[in-house]
Amino acid sequence: MNQLERINRNMWGELFREFASPEYIMRPFLESLSDQSFKVDVKDCKDHYELQAELPGVNKKDIKIEVEDDQVTISAETKKITEEKSDEKVIRSERYYGWVNRTVQLEHNVKSEGSVAKFDNGVLTLTLPKVNNHHGKFITVQ
Repeated sequence: MNQLERINRNMWGELFREFASPEYIMRPFLESLSDQSFKVDVKDCKDHYELQAELPGVNKKDIKIEVEDDQVTISAETKKITEEKSDEKVIRSERYYGWVNRTVQLEHNVKSEGSVAKFDNGVLTLTLPKVNNHHGKFITVQ
């Protein structure tokens, strides 16, 4: 087998190997799941965390925030407005409508008392005070 045939065989073998890989087969499903979530940034400040979440197209009354120990869960609903006119038809509809949620685990417990949530231009900003963790028990070595 000459070098050109080897290159050709390797090229086609690699091409079909990618199509048969589990990553290639599952990619459309994983991409569609990631579209139903949202992006967050978390900053660890000295005495609090600052979390920013992108929630475009969401009304602030449709956002729910739950704080429990070291976890923050943000849930939101985007509602589809069904407005049909007789002289128009939908050509393409790519916007997501429904529930999205995301849970972020932090390094320290946070408290809901004193927390602040602001929503401006599709960005939710949370300021979450840390809890001083002095609840541990010490064991004396004998």
